[in-house]
Amino acid sequence: MPRQIDTFARDTVEGRTAMEEEVPENAEWLVRREEVDYGPFTTDEVLASISSKEVTLGTLVAEISQAEFEPLGSWGIFRDHFADCQARWDQEIAEAEARRV
Repeated sequence: MPRQIDTFARDTVEGRTAMEEEVPENAEWLVRREEVDYGPFTTDEVLASISSKEVTLGTLVAEISQAEFEPLGSWGIFRDHFADCQARWDQEIAEAEARRV
């Protein structure tokens, strides 16, 4: 089964994303879902949301001090964490498929 990857993640891999900022210490984030803003969340809470598949690289977020919404994958820390999670998810899928055989 081919792995699904959202459009933003694909574009990021292909190098089309320019935003490469460091996350401010003690950053707080707003997360936009269906035109409603939620938060604030800490960086660790956003990372946990990636791990639990609650958000994707295309989910819009804003660091409160900037208040400009950008796709989550615009931030290197989140993109890197997503890649780590994706590798783990792929491994889990491969192991589950191997057990079925």
